[in-house]
Amino acid sequence: MTDVPETTRAIVAFEPSGDPPSPAFRLETLNFAAPAADEVIVRMVASGICHSDVVLACYPGQGDRVLGHEGAGYVVKTGQDVTKVAVDDPVLLSFNFCGSCAPCTASPPIPSRYNNFHPLNIVSLPSTFSSAGKPIGGSFFDQSSFANYSRVKGNSICNAKDLIRSEDELKLFAPLGCGLQTGAGCITNVACAGPDTTVMVMGLGGVGLGAIMAAAIRGCQKIIAVDRIPSRLQLASELGATHAINTSQGTADLDAEVRKIHAAGTDCVIDTTGVDFLLKAGLSSLGNAGQLIFPLLPGWTKGATIKFVTVGDADPREFVPQMIQWYRQGQFPVEKLVKYFPAEEFNKALAEMHSGEAIKPILLW
Repeated sequence: MTDVPETTRAIVAFEPSGDPPSPAFRLETLNFAAPAADEVIVRMVASGICHSDVVLACYPGQGDRVLGHEGAGYVVKTGQDVTKVAVDDPVLLSFNFCGSCAPCTASPPIPSRYNNFHPLNIVSLPSTFSSAGKPIGGSFFDQSSFANYSRVKGNSICNAKDLIRSEDELKLFAPLGCGLQTGAGCITNVACAGPDTTVMVMGLGGVGLGAIMAAAIRGCQKIIAVDRIPSRLQLASELGATHAINTSQGTADLDAEVRKIHAAGTDCVIDTTGVDFLLKAGLSSLGNAGQLIFPLLPGWTKGATIKFVTVGDADPREFVPQMIQWYRQGQFPVEKLVKYFPAEEFNKALAEMHSGEAIKPILLW
C-alpha cells in the first residue's frame, strides 16, 4: 500500500491572457484534500494529452486549474462509498456520469444525450487543489489527470486489474478513456459501420486514427483518410485506410476525389478538425442518407444527418475492455500512435502535438 502524500506535482493551466487568449502551463507543487465518500485517490503513472485540454485552457474566466482527462494509475485510497476498486488496483480513467437519468440507465448508455455531462465533467471545482492557501481548480472530467496524485470520482474509473499485464501496458492504454474511445466509438456505436459502409475520416490525430482502426476492424471496404501531414496519411494506410487524400493544398477537389473512389459518395464522414471549410467539403461528399459525425461543435448546420457525439457514445466500462481485446488481437495497435514525455516536458509535448510530430503524447509521472 502506498502512503498518500499531502502534496502532489501537477501541471497548472493558469488563467489565459493575450489576444487571442493563450494559457501558460507550469509544473507546480500543490496541496490536495482527502477524497469524498464517492472518490478515490489515484497515483498517476501516465496522462494522455488531448486537444480538448488545450482548447478549454484558452477560455478566460475559469481561473487557474489542473486539466487532463486521459489518466492511468493505481488507487492509493478509497472513499467509503466506492466498491468497484480497491487500494493498489490499476485503473484507467474516463468521464463521470450521474448513473440515474434515462440516458445513463439506457442499455447501452448514450453519452451524447447526457443533460449533465458539462457540469459533471467540464466545470472545475475550486476545492480540489490549493497552493499557499489559494484554491486551484480541479475535478476536470472528475479526474484532473495532469497531476501525480489526484482525487477521482468512482464513476470516472475503469478497473484495469483484469485487463493489463504490466505497468507498461497501463501507461500505453492511458488514451483509451477519451481520444481513442471517441474515434472508435463513432464508428462502432454511432455509425454502426460495416462491410458495405464507405467511411471518410478527416483529421488524423488520436480520435481520427482511432476511427480508422475501428473501421478496419468492422471490415469497411472503403476507408478514406484525409489530412495535410504525409506521415499521418502513411500511418493511416498502415492502420487500415484504403485511400488517402492530402489537403495541404486546399480542399477544392475533395468531393471530386471522393467520387473517384466511390461514385455514390460516402456513407459516413467523421470530422475531428472543426474546420469550417472541411466540414462543408465533408458534407458535400456524402451520398444519400449519409451521416456527418463529429465530436466538435461547428458554427453552422446544414442538411443530411449531422450527429453531435460525446466520447463516441461509448460506455467505458464495456468499451475500454473491448479496445484492449482488439489490441491483444493485433487490430488496435495503440503503440503506433503514442509518444512518451516526462511530465516536466509538458510544453515540449504540446509543441510536438501542434506541429503534428506527436499524435498522442503521454506524460509519465
